[in-house]
Amino acid sequence: MKDSIMRFRSKQVDPKTGRIRVEELRKTQMGPEVYAKLGKLIEEGADTNRVISLLLETAESVVPEIKADLDRRAPRMLREHRRNDRKFRRRIRKLWGSPLDALYEVYVCAEELGWGLQALHKDEGDATTEALASLHARACLVMREIHSLLSNGFSMAAASRARTLHETAVIATVIGFQCDEPDTADVAVRYLRHEITDLARDYRAAVDAGMNVDRSEMESIKSELDRCIAEYGRIFNSDYGWAAPLFPNEKGRINFVMLEKLAETGLTRLDYRLQSHHVHASALTMAMHRYEQNGQAVRITGPSIRNFADPAIACLAALQITSSAFVVNASPEYPDVMDIISLITLRELTNSAINAFNQRQQELDGAATETSSYGVSQPVDT
Repeated sequence: MKDSIMRFRSKQVDPKTGRIRVEELRKTQMGPEVYAKLGKLIEEGADTNRVISLLLETAESVVPEIKADLDRRAPRMLREHRRNDRKFRRRIRKLWGSPLDALYEVYVCAEELGWGLQALHKDEGDATTEALASLHARACLVMREIHSLLSNGFSMAAASRARTLHETAVIATVIGFQCDEPDTADVAVRYLRHEITDLARDYRAAVDAGMNVDRSEMESIKSELDRCIAEYGRIFNSDYGWAAPLFPNEKGRINFVMLEKLAETGLTRLDYRLQSHHVHASALTMAMHRYEQNGQAVRITGPSIRNFADPAIACLAALQITSSAFVVNASPEYPDVMDIISLITLRELTNSAINAFNQRQQELDGAATETSSYGVSQPVDT
């Protein structure tokens, strides 16, 4: 309360008299009857605490009326916003429709490839196939999410999901291409069993938060974790502890950077860091979510029609890598020739989609821009 009062005083109190500025109070728009009460208090020399108390009481009393007014006006407001959304999506289709269709074509091809491989290997039941099938399905889902986000103008959110695809591609590559090495043959098994580590952490966090949990289930999870630790060592209880056989000389914790270097996917660490900024709440993230307009910083609160290419290209590359790991390593035998043909077809579709996004981005970068009241700075029609 004291801090609130000090902030209030620093903005609203006249430094010469030590009293509240009436002109500042009028900006609250709480009505003439409130001004009269405040004016009387100020004339009487009321201290800041009494004035703030009156302001708070008034705010509490007028909120129901304001809410009722907002509820009355909501249907019209919602109709206007839906109309704006439709117009904005039509604009996105005009500028980005062809590249977005190419991205969706890649998604469908990858999904069908995944379903075909899962049907082919459904009876094998080995851990590598299970892990790669799950990772590939996850990659397809995230690709569909990214397509939806871009189609609605949320390119920064799409970048945050591209980060997930980056991780999926790295892990799929590590698991897939290490499964034939004698010393690392059980990496996929460890990866699948590692879910118990996260489950145990979630239960502990729930207990720390004061939530009621099923104690018998929690004990069962703890017992399974203890068995894994006894079998694989204490490192199994850490992040990426399942990957310990891949780093036999590592005595400390394993991190994602180490997996990236081992996988050599061609996906860059810089892209991953830039994508991560759209996940977190750092000061740099805040800076990336605003732009300058007429010399004033404007904070982005809605969709945009720019910068689709980077997240789209990143996710296309990551899905191709995840699919390659699945096709090449899902079967104990050499992959079927039709699987290879499908993978090459997916690669060509991916390259075509990447070229479409690159070309459209270059066209828009070379065009003049105008500022729209809906979303952020948008290119003019070309």
